[in-house]
Amino acid sequence: MSIYLKHFGLTREPFSIVPDPGFLYPSNHHRQAVAHLKYGLDREGGFILLTGEVGTGKTTLTRTMLKRLPAHVRVAYVLNSKLKVSDALASICDELSIELPSSRGRSFSKVCIDALNQDLLQAHAEGKKTLIVIEEAQNLTPEVLETLRLLSNLETHTHKLLHILLVGQPELLEILAQKELRQLNQRVVSRYHLLPLEKDDLSNYVNHRLHRAGANRPIFDRACMSSLYRLTGGVPRLINLVCQHSLLAAYSIEAKSVTPKLVKQAAVEILGRENTGLQWSKKWLYAAAPGIIIILAALIYALQPPAPDPLIAEPAEAAVAEIISPPSNPFVALFEIWSVQASELYSQEEFFDLAESHGLRAERLDSGDIADLQKVNRPGIVRLKD
Repeated sequence: MSIYLKHFGLTREPFSIVPDPGFLYPSNHHRQAVAHLKYGLDREGGFILLTGEVGTGKTTLTRTMLKRLPAHVRVAYVLNSKLKVSDALASICDELSIELPSSRGRSFSKVCIDALNQDLLQAHAEGKKTLIVIEEAQNLTPEVLETLRLLSNLETHTHKLLHILLVGQPELLEILAQKELRQLNQRVVSRYHLLPLEKDDLSNYVNHRLHRAGANRPIFDRACMSSLYRLTGGVPRLINLVCQHSLLAAYSIEAKSVTPKLVKQAAVEILGRENTGLQWSKKWLYAAAPGIIIILAALIYALQPPAPDPLIAEPAEAAVAEIISPPSNPFVALFEIWSVQASELYSQEEFFDLAESHGLRAERLDSGDIADLQKVNRPGIVRLKD
């Protein structure tokens, strides 16, 4: 054990960025995600989606779920998603310990699919389920995604033989929303978008990890939490990095606790930000001024009331544009302007379908300026590009 850990009475590193299921903090978001994943596995085959921004804990959550799977569920866990079709099939077969026969004039992909089908039938006869998990699924090529869709067709007369869990960044939702992948998207039986921690969860998250690492007392001052949330946005990986270097900074000056000052200093070292309130905010505003103008213009129109009685008088000209940005859900917020109650929505396809079912029409504009927004004159969502 390092002297640094002994200094704080810890038995192991509390803020490692290694995805260790033993350190998973069961926030409300994570509990909902687990429920969605379990629901997907209980269905008779199909695709399950787990998406979220970088560092929100997707891999930790996935490994926690896999660790708790019953013995009758077999898993093929594919970490490398930048594969050709033949390599992806070979990886799946290798993970399931499937021996491949000689090709005898058949293509390698055909050999893999035939062997996988026979193996799945045998596993089904033995009462087993099979789950394929693919990390960083936003990197999958359209050809590999189409192959996975074809694999999801493998079935008996009454049962699908395969569950496929795709874990990826938000871009995965946009990829699957493309017209050419609509068949796959329609086979998603459960999906969940993992958001960063909420501010109220941050203190519990930090203390949970410290407790798991052997701490028997608070180490971070309570005042640290507001700074920590502002600096990291609630992203667990960033929280871990800043907390780890805050502990090292406290150890270097022989302090027994971490202060907000140490947290800010650690953030500057790790994140490269002078995130000290107004000073940093002004620098960000100067650097991003054109984008801010577009955001404010969009917000002005989003906050204005719609045209008189729009749901009756002009049902075909309802809402607008595109996607996405945590912490709030822009899809849900946009529907609220039209007095439509919506559950959590995370794909453009879901948004368009729900709009149509309420007599509204949603349109996507791939480019435009403030003048275009003024012409549209309807609430919408604007996505900025660098």
